[in-house]
Amino acid sequence: MANRFPLVVDTTAGNQFRELPDGDNLLLTNSSIVNALDITALGTVTASQLVVDGTVFRNEYADLQNKPTIPTSILQLGIGDGTTGQFLTTNGSGVISFQNLPDTDPSVGGDLTGTVSTATINANTIGISQLDVNDGTIGQVLATDGSGNLQFLTISGGGGGGGASNFVDLGGQIALSQIDDDFITPAKLNDNSQVPTAGQYLTVSAGGDFEYLNLPTTNPEWVNVQNKPTIPATLTDLGITDGDAGDLLKTDGAGNFSFTAFDSIENIEFSGTTIRTVTDNSNISLDPKGNGYVNVIGTNALVLPTGTTGERSPNVAGAMRLNSTLGIFEGYDGSNWSGLGGVRSVDGLTYVSAETTPGASDDTITFVTNDQTSATLTETKLEINQAVGVKIKSTQTALDFETGALSVDGGVSIKGNLIVSGAISVNEEFNTSIKFDGATLTDTSTNQITVNPSDISFLATSMKLRIFGASADNVDQDTSNLGVQVSRVGFATPDASGNEVTFSYRVAQMDQNTGKISAVTAAVDITIEPDEITDFNNNKNIQVVVSRVSSSHNVLVYRKVGSEVDYSLHTVLGPKELGNALSNIVYTDYYDFAVTPWSKLSTQGMYTATSGLVHVPLVAPGTPKLGFIDTSITDINTDTNIITVANSYFASQATVEVVVDDTIPVQTAIDAAKTQNRNGLTLENRTYFIQRLEIPDGFTLKGGGDQTRIIKQYWSTDVSTGDNNFIRPKSGYATYGNITIRDVRIDGNAQNQYLTTDTTTKYLNYAVYLYGTDILFENVELDNVIGGGIYAYHASITNNLTILNSEITGGGLTYSYDWNPLYADECRTIKIAHNTFKDYPGPVSISAVQKGIVSPNIVDNCGEGIFAYGATKIVLTPNVLLGPAGEFISNPDVLNSEYDSVNVNIEPGVDFNSPQFVYQENGAFFDFTANQGQLTGIINELRKTNNVEELSTDYSETLGGDDYIAFTNAGDVNGAFAFRIVASRVSDLLSRASYTQLVTANANSQGLVYRIVATEYVPQKTVSGAGNQLAGSHYEVPVNSTTGLNLEDIVRLVGHNTTPPSGGINGTIKTINTISNTIGIDFGDGFGDITVVGNSGQVALQNNFVVAKGKIN
Repeated sequence: MANRFPLVVDTTAGNQFRELPDGDNLLLTNSSIVNALDITALGTVTASQLVVDGTVFRNEYADLQNKPTIPTSILQLGIGDGTTGQFLTTNGSGVISFQNLPDTDPSVGGDLTGTVSTATINANTIGISQLDVNDGTIGQVLATDGSGNLQFLTISGGGGGGGASNFVDLGGQIALSQIDDDFITPAKLNDNSQVPTAGQYLTVSAGGDFEYLNLPTTNPEWVNVQNKPTIPATLTDLGITDGDAGDLLKTDGAGNFSFTAFDSIENIEFSGTTIRTVTDNSNISLDPKGNGYVNVIGTNALVLPTGTTGERSPNVAGAMRLNSTLGIFEGYDGSNWSGLGGVRSVDGLTYVSAETTPGASDDTITFVTNDQTSATLTETKLEINQAVGVKIKSTQTALDFETGALSVDGGVSIKGNLIVSGAISVNEEFNTSIKFDGATLTDTSTNQITVNPSDISFLATSMKLRIFGASADNVDQDTSNLGVQVSRVGFATPDASGNEVTFSYRVAQMDQNTGKISAVTAAVDITIEPDEITDFNNNKNIQVVVSRVSSSHNVLVYRKVGSEVDYSLHTVLGPKELGNALSNIVYTDYYDFAVTPWSKLSTQGMYTATSGLVHVPLVAPGTPKLGFIDTSITDINTDTNIITVANSYFASQATVEVVVDDTIPVQTAIDAAKTQNRNGLTLENRTYFIQRLEIPDGFTLKGGGDQTRIIKQYWSTDVSTGDNNFIRPKSGYATYGNITIRDVRIDGNAQNQYLTTDTTTKYLNYAVYLYGTDILFENVELDNVIGGGIYAYHASITNNLTILNSEITGGGLTYSYDWNPLYADECRTIKIAHNTFKDYPGPVSISAVQKGIVSPNIVDNCGEGIFAYGATKIVLTPNVLLGPAGEFISNPDVLNSEYDSVNVNIEPGVDFNSPQFVYQENGAFFDFTANQGQLTGIINELRKTNNVEELSTDYSETLGGDDYIAFTNAGDVNGAFAFRIVASRVSDLLSRASYTQLVTANANSQGLVYRIVATEYVPQKTVSGAGNQLAGSHYEVPVNSTTGLNLEDIVRLVGHNTTPPSGGINGTIKTINTISNTIGIDFGDGFGDITVVGNSGQVALQNNFVVAKGKIN
């Protein structure tokens, strides 16, 4: 029989029947192969179940047939049993038998006694043969050379007796060190056999022999001594001539002595306690020799010479004196006299003093230069005289708060002008955020935590913390009204064969406000057949019915399946699943059917050790657990590594989890920036833990890119508002616009959040909720959120929503809800380009958008891909659509040219005169003469690439600078206007930019288009007082309100009489002070300063809009 390929319908070749191509797979979804005789496979056969002869083979030993008998005892191996205590051994030839254990400490014999462990050598058993030494002769002694060698030696000069520790060395010599003390006796001496008597002394005779003699019996006296010398009695007996009373004896160094008077030793004169030189202008020198030195003994002071500045002397290096003129000690350095113990110039006009006046003790350092006080320094302030400037010549670039030529930790206030040639970077500094474990007391009120030394350096006083495992009181969360029941849905009733798979559940409840968690309930079980465990879907699942104590409690569901040991956390049910009910609340467990691959849960929908879970127990808690508190650090002790917090708490476990909370510091910085009209905040390149941020109208929040990471605080659903928004509009504004989020990485921390009720308010479970006019997201990474990504819909309509170069990924832990990465339905204008949308249950939703571009983007595994039902004038290609859900683009690109409107035809050498246009707003004729209205004609090249139109080169003016478009009616009270292009300028325009020229230069060119733009100046604010001209700078005016005004707005002053006149002059708003309600207006370099200020009037805001446009054919 030949092998054949099956026939299939080839959809790529006109639905023809063809053999299955080699390398293709045969897909038999929901089908089977039956009655096959043999199936041969070269690779792997994969099946969810293997049935052999009607029996399910589960890859278990019990399912095998003809299994061998496995021995259960040694006797079945043919080995005879032994007695108690014997061990099994082999003879090395395959024979195994039981033998007795050998004695572990046997007795020894021969020259040894005792056992192996206590063996000793018997007496008199070691001889010459045991020492491994050659025997000697009679009288020789055994000696060692100190290196382990033994030898018999003959002793020179006899021997005998004890008293030597080592008798002789190998050379036969006795060393003195070898003779013990008190060893030599008279019997050992060569004394001619004399016998000494008591009291005799030993001496050597003339013949060299020792002999003993008696001491003299009487005491000798000086008078009996013969030949005695004459002893001198006086100095004169020594031949020295006597001197006068009080004279001193002096030597000449050659052995000659004489007396001299005491009051004059050479050039030194003594008078009482005074020592002086005899000769004028001679010096006295103290010259200790060698390492000697001059030491003045006593406790009183050493008095130095005192004199005026004019009496300074001598000019010898090292001279010191007290200058009575200056009141200072001074010294001479070989060139100049200068003050000692301070800083002072040679002329004394420049110096530093440690107090204002001598003895004042006012702790003030005064810097005097050229006899003028230049600066003073106290313990709180360095004050520099107004005539003194400060210049730092370092050119070090400021990269952060620790670098640059000048680094100031505190604030800086400047009353005068500030001129900066480099960039000004406004940066808010926050303390580093960390998550760490700390040790604490249990079951008692405390406010201290012991921190790991490696963590404490990241903490600072006033830092906000959220402590998990701690509560304000020690009252446990109980299990009141907590219950669980389970039932099968769609599964057959098990056949009770004993091989069923058991699903077992236990639940606990968690207080949403305090975080306290109860112990779990008793287990409830439900079983299904083992072959159905892979069949979970919408029709086959397990219903879990729970009850709880109140609507402010979540339910934690713990599950154990089959042979699993622990009840592990399966899900945290919040208000979205529980609603307001307290009992009979149905939750559906889909097992592995609904879990999303990006959820960080197991494939069966279980939390694991790598899920990043905090506070909520991973394994079902048998005892209750305290919740969490928000507090701040009041003290840090780096010696004990203990931090003190503002609020006392109780802890049920010795270790608490602590997370720094940046919400308040960052929100405060945002609010301050808005109040100060900075309208923006740049976050540092670090990690922040934040519950939520509220963004005001007209504000930019930016970071440093991927390094600025914002993590949603653990279990931070806003209970008061019932939302999970991480970024949302700040309340208090009538409208929102000009909001930018850029260069940040946001982690929604989905595994530590729960879903809130959003039945009527869909945005509540979206990470970002912003709407209004001109909303921009650029270079934003939003990942791992519990619900949806960005929600931009609002009943007031969002206009000009832009999302560029961003990544919106990882939304939702299950497929149970169709979260969208972007929900922007009914937006007026959108621009969504160069983004990645990935891993969401729902699509990018832009239904009913009026105008926009959604291209190019990557949409990967997001529901249907892009859902644009009812959208008009929108570009939807190209986009890369990927994923298993059959993504599709709902509507094609139906964009007509934006400029295909009131088209005009021009011909070379022929005047063009437009018809009379009439412009209306809201059905009424528009008055062009009001509000300083004027019309401008603009001409551009239009290019279209990938269905995206863009304006290119400006052809509004001739090369000589004249306008091509001139107005024959520049706009009247009834909204009418008309324009013309004279023949010469028509020819000139076509010579420069005919359609052929433009297309030849760029194939994407669509030719020329024109726009008639109206400009008006609409009064917005009332000038509430006199203006103020800042010399060489802008002109300030007070207004009734600064709301709605922005920096760089173009304005005109109306009814505000100044000199020179400012009416009709465009100015740019350069400063806005919301506290004093003043704005600064720059009228340009050519206008100059206002010499006479105005005192009333209005501020009119420039408004530009297109009243007509079209193609130039």
